[in-house]
Amino acid sequence: MASGMDGIQWVDRHSAFQDADHCRFIDEDFIGHSLDTLDKWRLQNTGGRGSHQLKDDDANGILQLLTGNQANDEMILDMANKRQVDPSLSPCILFRAKALSSADIEVRLGLVDVLAQDHCLFVYDNSVSGDIFANAYSGGGQTENFDTGIAILTDYRYYGIYINSAGRPFWEINGVPVAEGDDADVDPTEFFQPYVQVEAEAGADVKTLEIDFIKGWQRRE
Repeated sequence: MASGMDGIQWVDRHSAFQDADHCRFIDEDFIGHSLDTLDKWRLQNTGGRGSHQLKDDDANGILQLLTGNQANDEMILDMANKRQVDPSLSPCILFRAKALSSADIEVRLGLVDVLAQDHCLFVYDNSVSGDIFANAYSGGGQTENFDTGIAILTDYRYYGIYINSAGRPFWEINGVPVAEGDDADVDPTEFFQPYVQVEAEAGADVKTLEIDFIKGWQRRE
């Protein structure tokens, strides 16, 4: 059976027990009664109305991030600035996610050092376009902002990012390559953390992003 990793030609799929040359820097299925915000994750809400939950009666674990019903309210999930992803070690990160609405919403998935300074993301910004963009910044300058031509949908998709040792990013959706950057689009001397953001562009209703899993690998040296 095909998996969401099968389309990635640049990275072998790794086992945590059979491949000592690679580190699984994140392997999260969001199974449990609560999100580990003490040791692993950090949740931030800019408007004070956002919330989250690990869904009950949903197979395999689902994290829901919900904005408040006001403009610019956002929920951010990261690893509390534990930046342990090294672009020079050919990292690969894979998200399975869906938004419950495509209207008046912004979504960001990927790797961040400091947002809009050094990052590598999938970006959906409904106020700008109906398509998902492959976006990268290095040293405070935008290095890529490629329109994939793919609209965000309310169905689960696999969103994969791979960065080679020269800092060249590759983006794929459902195992299909959708964008390729250039060398040094991502600074291989910086360190990054997994990052998820959902933001409401208007105050009409709550915007919801569901994350099934986040998994990531990189070489050990």
